[in-house]
Amino acid sequence: MLVLGRLYYAGKSVPQDYMAALTWWRASADLGNSKAQSNIGLLFTYGFGVPKDYKEAARWLELSANQGEASAYYHLSGLYIHGKGYETNYGKALEYLEKAEALYKEELLNDPENSEALKKGLNRVATELALLTEHLKSIKALEKMNKAIRDRRQQATPR
Repeated sequence: MLVLGRLYYAGKSVPQDYMAALTWWRASADLGNSKAQSNIGLLFTYGFGVPKDYKEAARWLELSANQGEASAYYHLSGLYIHGKGYETNYGKALEYLEKAEALYKEELLNDPENSEALKKGLNRVATELALLTEHLKSIKALEKMNKAIRDRRQQATPR
C-alpha cells in the first residue's frame, strides 16, 4: 500500500494522482505505517491533491514522529519554525531537528543499502540545524543589543 501510494504520488508506471496516493497511504497509515503517516502529512503541508491544512499535516506528522520517523521530525520542525499549525517555537524546532538527525544517523548504521536517501535526509537536517542555530544567535544578539539600548535610555532619563 505504501509503495503503491508512492507510485501514484510520483506518477511512475501509473498516472500521477495525489488522491489515489492519499487513498493508499491512508490504508497503510491505518495499519500503523509511519512512512505513510508522514507522507500524508506532507500532502496536507504542501496542498498536493488536498487543501493546505497545517493542523491536519501536524496531526499526521506527529503520529509518524511518535513512531520514530526521522523525516516526520524534520518536517514538524519546519512547521514550528514557520508557525504553521503551531505557534512559532524555535526551541521545539531545534529539539525536533536534533531528534531527526539522531534518527537518520541510527538508520544509516542499520540500513546501509538505503544510505543514499538517508544521507540526503541527514544533509537536509544538517543544513536546517545550521540555519536555525545562526538565526537563534542573531536573535540573542538583537536581544542583547536591545537590552543595552533600554539600559542606556534608563540611565539617561532624569529622575
